[in-house]
Amino acid sequence: MSNPVYRILPGRRIYSAAWSAGSGFLLGYFFLHPISMVIFHFLDPVYAHTPYAHSLPHIWSPLLHSFQPEMIPMGLLFALVGSSIMMTTGYFRNIIENQRDDLTIELDKNERYRLQLEQQTEVLKKQNRILVELEEENRRATQFLVHDLKTNINCIIGFTELSLEKISNPSNIRDTLLEILARIHRQAKYIAETINNLLGLTRLRKSQSIQKSFHSIQSLFDRVLKDFPLPNQKERIHIGEEHKKLSTVYCDFHLIGRTISNLASNAFKHNSPETHIQIDAYNSPDNASIIFTCQDNGKGIPSDILPSLYHEYHYGHTASDSESTGLGLAFCKLSVEAHGGRIWCESQENVGAKFYFSIPKEKE
Repeated sequence: MSNPVYRILPGRRIYSAAWSAGSGFLLGYFFLHPISMVIFHFLDPVYAHTPYAHSLPHIWSPLLHSFQPEMIPMGLLFALVGSSIMMTTGYFRNIIENQRDDLTIELDKNERYRLQLEQQTEVLKKQNRILVELEEENRRATQFLVHDLKTNINCIIGFTELSLEKISNPSNIRDTLLEILARIHRQAKYIAETINNLLGLTRLRKSQSIQKSFHSIQSLFDRVLKDFPLPNQKERIHIGEEHKKLSTVYCDFHLIGRTISNLASNAFKHNSPETHIQIDAYNSPDNASIIFTCQDNGKGIPSDILPSLYHEYHYGHTASDSESTGLGLAFCKLSVEAHGGRIWCESQENVGAKFYFSIPKEKE
């Protein structure tokens, strides 16, 4: 940006005009007038017969003659001419300076507008990229959800049709219907879990303001077992002993409860039905946070899969993982980060996986 422009004020204009008139007067009387006399002297030989022609060098004669009393009127005439020239020059110089100042101001404005336009362009580009990403994310979300819900609903329809067929054949109908109803119930649970995870993600994305208060860790684990979405697997969830050394945790009870529940559900979905899970909590080494763990004794997670675990709509690493949309772990990540913590995983193939997440401590 250029320096600020200071316009000529009216008082300064008067001073400038007076200075131009005075300097022009002196210029005309003491410079233009003598010079004109020298020129006239060479053009008109009459001036060579003045009283000073023989006592001074030839060029000084007209110069001295120009300051004689009889030459004062002509000197004043040249002084007025000089003043007119200087005032006219000053006037046009002021006009040019004002035009230059106006041009400088306009250039400064244009430069500011250009910078603002560049900033707005960058903002629009960034917003456009965000809109494109959101559009792509929404498209993918719709495709995956339609696929998953369609699969679950088709399972419910198929088992319902099978139950109707079995009713017409009364032999061993009770055990068959119980198995069918259990599968229908499980598929309905999957649908409910998918919808709940999607709603949770939407809520956390829209606003990460959460309702935190102090809760007993034991009550948190008890609620997880009570509301676990896979009731047939509930007895395979074990609670460790380390959490008994702790009293409370400062968190959103609902969000952290669902986080633990999602981690356990994922462990069952991606492993054999005989898998066992242990959940626990303990102090971090620096005593600044509480670390929750969810460990299974399943088949483990390949190391190349670990970086993409928390991506939405990531289906897992085997064909048997098709029931998972990845929304559960994506929800866990957002939930933990909303508390100011982080989530990570350690795993060895054929040994099992262990998920960790931290919740910063607060004094009660």
